Amino acid sequence: MNGLISVLGVKSIDIAIESRINLAVHFTPMTKEDQRKLFKIFINRIPEEDIEDKKELEGWCDRYFKEEFNGRDIRNMISSALAIARAEDSKLKKRYVELICQAKKSSQKTFAEQRALAQANKGFE
Repeated sequence: MNGLISVLGVKSIDIAIESRINLAVHFTPMTKEDQRKLFKIFINRIPEEDIEDKKELEGWCDRYFKEEFNGRDIRNMISSALAIARAEDSKLKKRYVELICQAKKSSQKTFAEQRALAQANKGFE
């Protein structure tokens, strides 16, 4: 366990948390093609009647889905876009997915900036 903790960059972990971990699995980053395939798998799980234009959404995925997301990110983005559609009493549309994708990219950028700032401030402690 300690080897895994150092690989993850964690200096210490509370014993209460460690005792709840049965197995830690490290996944290599997904390729862009893997991300596109997973995106389509999640889209295909949505009933056809709940998607406005599935072909357009898949086409967008092929052309523009070049971000670095993991499987959980992709699942959550599709779920969030579908939640917006349902809240508006609508079907899933490309624009909802684009909106969530932009929000995710923005939050990733913010978190990266915060990590860099925290790392820079380490030297001043």
